[in-house]
Amino acid sequence: MRVGAVMRTAARTFLSNTWQILAVAAVVALTIVVAEVISDNVVDPRNDALSIGGTLSVEAISLFGTILLAGFLCRLVGEQTRQGGAAHGGNVTIAVVLRSLPWISLVAADILFAVLMVAGLLLLVVPGLIAVTLFGLVAPAIEIEGRSALSGLRRSARLVRRHFWTVALLVTLPQIGLALAESLLPTPHGALHIAEVIVVRVVVLAPLEAAITLILVALCYRLIDLDAPAPASG
Repeated sequence: MRVGAVMRTAARTFLSNTWQILAVAAVVALTIVVAEVISDNVVDPRNDALSIGGTLSVEAISLFGTILLAGFLCRLVGEQTRQGGAAHGGNVTIAVVLRSLPWISLVAADILFAVLMVAGLLLLVVPGLIAVTLFGLVAPAIEIEGRSALSGLRRSARLVRRHFWTVALLVTLPQIGLALAESLLPTPHGALHIAEVIVVRVVVLAPLEAAITLILVALCYRLIDLDAPAPASG
């Protein structure tokens, strides 16, 4: 598999839709940060019901935002792929993505993916990393091919199996680096820490997450092409 072709597809998509991508990524990141700030600073931690509700609300908003951003980027890459790399994603809007995403399948797949990852990490770190890599393409596989959650997980594993180290290098390692960077940020208590978290998450990490997701989607498209049966000769 030509890694350069995947990177060029992701780069063309970004350059053709730079401000659109940055705007969506920033809004998603800001929404998640604001939810975290409210949960950490407004909700009374002594009230168990409110505390649990706040935590679950933040997780739901984060899940919704992540799926929305990935779905938006998947549509943009799809436009580039269908039109030979010269397309501008003017027809890809948040409203269109919101209406057309297979939300139930994507949410179910994300939950199953998290369960598999945690199970792998509980066994040992290595099985967890293997699970993250094998099932890392589940979301674009579901959207591109219209699959269910379980079918998307199986499809991701099939696509990744023969290109495991390429997927680990292009997707898993950057995602781990992004997660580590987020984990190093201070808890958003106090004006200074809140401002620091907002700036880093929105200005620095959000564009990085968008770039990693673009590469993931472009890679999924490429692996689907490679897995397609060869046309019959004669």
